[in-house]
Amino acid sequence: MKLNTKQKANSIKSRFLVFAFLTIILVAILFLTDFVKQKEIPIAVLVAGVIVYIYYMIKKFTYILYDDDGDKIILRYFNLVPSTLDHHSIEIPKQTFMGYETKSVFYGMREDITLIQKTKNGTAKYPSVSLAILNNTEKKLLIKSLSELAKGKA
Repeated sequence: MKLNTKQKANSIKSRFLVFAFLTIILVAILFLTDFVKQKEIPIAVLVAGVIVYIYYMIKKFTYILYDDDGDKIILRYFNLVPSTLDHHSIEIPKQTFMGYETKSVFYGMREDITLIQKTKNGTAKYPSVSLAILNNTEKKLLIKSLSELAKGKA
């Protein structure tokens, strides 16, 4: 199964960047001109921008590329909100794949998945990956694929 969220990721990142740019421009215009006499309005716009940024940080929208067609499980991902621009790739041979764990984060606002691999020293858990970008159908397909691969080890 292959799962690629490139189109959704581009859309989310574009919306976030346009919103951030417009917020900064609007705040600058409101502060630098006498268009608005009350300085509370640009501060309110700035606070609204910070709230939206915090929402995106909590949701942790992540580009995901998942592929299990070969002899490895490949999961590539990176955070869409430009706080850190690091790209990650997990490649697990199917014979060493042990399973996965899912957990709900921030009072159910986000669901994360952690892949588990068997190593010669025991088991290794990879860093959690946010599934916020996936819709329910895509989440079910991903979970079904990983469950079938894990059952093959039982």
